[in-house]
Amino acid sequence: MTTPKPVVLWTYAPLEERTDPEPSPAHATRYLPRELLPDPRHELHLEDEGVEFGPGDEVRYPPLAERLQRLASCSREGPSPHAERCLAHLAALDRAAAVEIARQWSQSELPEMAQPLVTALLQFPSPGSLESFLDGLGLTDQLSLDLADTEERPISLEELLLQRGRAHVFPLRPEEDSVRPDRLLRELASLAPGVLDGLLLEQLPPAESKLDGEGLETDDAEEEDFLEYAPAGRLVAHGAGKRYEAPARGEFALDQDDGFIDPGALLDFLNALARARGSDVRWVLFDTDGEACVVAAGPAPALEALQARGLIPATSPERIRAIEARYGGGSPPEL
Repeated sequence: MTTPKPVVLWTYAPLEERTDPEPSPAHATRYLPRELLPDPRHELHLEDEGVEFGPGDEVRYPPLAERLQRLASCSREGPSPHAERCLAHLAALDRAAAVEIARQWSQSELPEMAQPLVTALLQFPSPGSLESFLDGLGLTDQLSLDLADTEERPISLEELLLQRGRAHVFPLRPEEDSVRPDRLLRELASLAPGVLDGLLLEQLPPAESKLDGEGLETDDAEEEDFLEYAPAGRLVAHGAGKRYEAPARGEFALDQDDGFIDPGALLDFLNALARARGSDVRWVLFDTDGEACVVAAGPAPALEALQARGLIPATSPERIRAIEARYGGGSPPEL
């Protein structure tokens, strides 16, 4: 009898740990979701349900029956990314109808991106049941966003984790969205308040890159631009007399072009830091399409429980390999 291959949800960077002779960071290094994470709410496909926009912020909705009919028709055309958004919005207005369509989708092979939404609807058909399940795992709300003035409601696990400050979405091409690796590390650290407090998280460029092509030091302005767009070098965390370092590129980097963030290396670094500090919190690559990533964090037993229910679609290392293969050796498509 073949033994099932164990599921690997995370891996660890090869940390270099040493005593740090430098003084601890002068500024506060506490990572809290409310301070660092953006509001994850996004507009749904309102045009699919006949919404009209008037002057200013005025929004004119058609009768509810018409909206439900439009969303149901759009959903039945799936599965597709467009139909998935319609199904998610339909679930916010008529959960039972959305569950029935999800059941129809499940009768055939689903695209990978559609599986989490369908799984959430079929395993948790009652409104609020997935939220209660997450509460029981300790993945409670860390953001407390005010949803009173919007009909957008999280339906899938990914949406719920984003709304609760337990997940973060970011682009892989940093220069197009002003995503700095330093700040990204801190945003990801804020998914687990307290775990990495006291450590200043940085990504340092290769030392040799601090010289220009003629071997001359760059000026301050050039150096500032360089720090934002430089090739990845080393990931560093230091504070309280300790210094940790790891490579900023991992074995399964999506692209060796320096214009792309390597999410695997960032997560391996954070997981290694948490383990070194005796914490059971882990970061996992929840989803990615080659252009952006969704990362979730929480206690290891909670993440393992989500994976056991099929709510985390695949393991981090395997997902990275699959994306490399999908894009012909690792290059994400042009945005």
